[in-house]
Amino acid sequence: MKSLRTIVVITALVISARAQTSYYASYGFGVQSPSNSVRLLGMGNAGTAVRDSMSLNQSNPALWEGFGSTSLQGQLYSSTLTIPTLDFKGGMANFSGFSFKMPVGKRSGFAIGLAPLTRMKSSVSFSDSLVFQGEQIDYSSEVELVGGISELYLGSGYRISKYLAIGLKANVIFGNYVVRNHTELSTELSPDGKNTESFYKRTTAVSGNCVSFGILLNDRDQRYNLSATVEKGSRLKGRVTTENYYGSDSTFQTGTIEYPTFITIGARLPIAKYLAFSGDLRYGIYNQDVFQNFYVFRQFSSDSRNSIAVGIGLEKAPRQALKNSFFQKLYYRCGAYYQTEPVYLNSGLREYGVTAGFSLPYFNNLNRIDFALTYGLKKGFLSNEIGNEEIFSIHLGITTGEPWFRRYKKR
Repeated sequence: MKSLRTIVVITALVISARAQTSYYASYGFGVQSPSNSVRLLGMGNAGTAVRDSMSLNQSNPALWEGFGSTSLQGQLYSSTLTIPTLDFKGGMANFSGFSFKMPVGKRSGFAIGLAPLTRMKSSVSFSDSLVFQGEQIDYSSEVELVGGISELYLGSGYRISKYLAIGLKANVIFGNYVVRNHTELSTELSPDGKNTESFYKRTTAVSGNCVSFGILLNDRDQRYNLSATVEKGSRLKGRVTTENYYGSDSTFQTGTIEYPTFITIGARLPIAKYLAFSGDLRYGIYNQDVFQNFYVFRQFSSDSRNSIAVGIGLEKAPRQALKNSFFQKLYYRCGAYYQTEPVYLNSGLREYGVTAGFSLPYFNNLNRIDFALTYGLKKGFLSNEIGNEEIFSIHLGITTGEPWFRRYKKR
């Protein structure tokens, strides 16, 4: 009888503990990962109309034409989260993808890469008590969450004319979300009178594919660029595995997940000889009940809403000269952004921030080191009483290339 009561109590505590993870990326698909190039992150993540022959601009496959070199690039970042009201500080460091690109003929190019789309990382420890059948039960719990979705992509761009280019990208989406719960009871329910422990693990695996389309319009000299992209969502497969280390055995559940569609428009405009402005507007279309069917913590099984993201940025290029000093060789960037989250809680979740960055080309301008900083404030998270979340991130990207497969005109 005591064993049955213990199982009932532990099951109740597992559900209770799962509902108390209350910060950072434990909702929806997770926080969007900075899979775009570090160069664009320094410009408020505005770049669907920004050409980059040296590195790969992942945001628009229509830009994957006319590459000046064959190159390989990799990126990583470190991010910290601070909630002053809760006296909380946490962080994560992740590899944020790599890509390979090469020219194919005079009008087209090919690219392939691997990048994270979303990331989650959260943990919380707490102690509490409850009354069960007239008896007070003290317990301590630790809950950890880690995971996210990544993509493997390949695609090509083609220049139709001096004024128009198009592109297509195919994506394979995959990922896992893992929740671990460890609960310890200090009660007389245990037959030997000692502490009773339980371990709970829930793994959500998703997989599927989708496609992205891009278009680029420009003037004859390719100085003024307008762009549009559509990332068509798809129905992903989901499999949930639940493992209980006290009580019942593992259970399995399968289903489908409606991944969102994203529509982005952008512009790149020169405003001075070595200075250019970039701007992007992104709209995410979510199925209303996607987070009722797909959730990591039960209290986040709420309705979803469509999301909006706006980014603007400036970039100053170095002047062309035979001899430049170290600082004269650098590209300088700054920007700002605003975005809303698809999960609706209270008045909604929104984030805004500023960015800055620079780049250093080396070895005949075929290689480059990119560096960016972002600082953002997230408002409306879970409850207005928590206050602002402060997010500070450092991004580093390295591109190395050679003029392979590049055809030059004979004179």
